[in-house]
Amino acid sequence: MKITNLNTSTEDMTAVSEEQSAGIQEINSNIEDISKNIENISAQLKEASTSVNAQAQASQQVSASAEELSASAESLNELVKKFKTK
Repeated sequence: MKITNLNTSTEDMTAVSEEQSAGIQEINSNIEDISKNIENISAQLKEASTSVNAQAQASQQVSASAEELSASAESLNELVKKFKTK
């Protein structure tokens, strides 16, 4: 093999290596972007979960208040009935 062929082969390998390096850097950049997107989605899901839990607690409180109001209404009805019968 001649030196010129060796130089050409070395230059070709260097070019291929540089292309591969650029491709790997692009892949790494894409992976970083994907990772950031996953982190954002995870944060949004956590916020949604927190919101759902808060709504569930509020719903339970509303239900308890409705039961108390219903009991009070029944008591008032009984008092009104007693008042009407007297």
